[in-house]
Amino acid sequence: MKVFYESREVAEIAPGEDGAATLTYNADWQRTRGAFPVSTRMPLAVARHGAGEVLPWVANLLPESQQLEMVARATGASQADPLALLASIGRDTSGAMSFAERGFARMTTRAVPDEAALERIIQELPKKPFLVGEDGVSMSLAGVQSKIGVHVDADGAISIPVEGAPSTWILKPDAAPLHWRGL
Repeated sequence: MKVFYESREVAEIAPGEDGAATLTYNADWQRTRGAFPVSTRMPLAVARHGAGEVLPWVANLLPESQQLEMVARATGASQADPLALLASIGRDTSGAMSFAERGFARMTTRAVPDEAALERIIQELPKKPFLVGEDGVSMSLAGVQSKIGVHVDADGAISIPVEGAPSTWILKPDAAPLHWRGL
């Protein structure tokens, strides 16, 4: 799986000789003026980093708890395999990096035509985190709360990023009301 910053390939995550995940920086990226590491725990000066650094970093890009369970179920990936999960939903993450097997051919957005359509999306989030499974939608936002990345243009129109297009806002609907029993 390749790691991208905007449209530039930064690194690749692949099995090392022992089968464990490694992250190897792209040599062109390492030579790029202004290049930066994907994590402070994986400096650019070291070309290859092992699973001990890679897997915790990847896991921290994923949702948690029930959101993670639903994403795993929808994608068919194991909750215990953060790389497979990120390969399924990592085209837009909460951060500067994107994850994909190949580059981004056509980043675009899907318009949300009206408030009723936006309301339907919000209503579906608890059962369909990040619109997982919809054609072209691939995003991961860490944490437990239901949320979705959206793109808001200069006119205020809301759309859903697809094919690796970046989100510009994170929409977090109010949590369901808490019902306290026995108090």
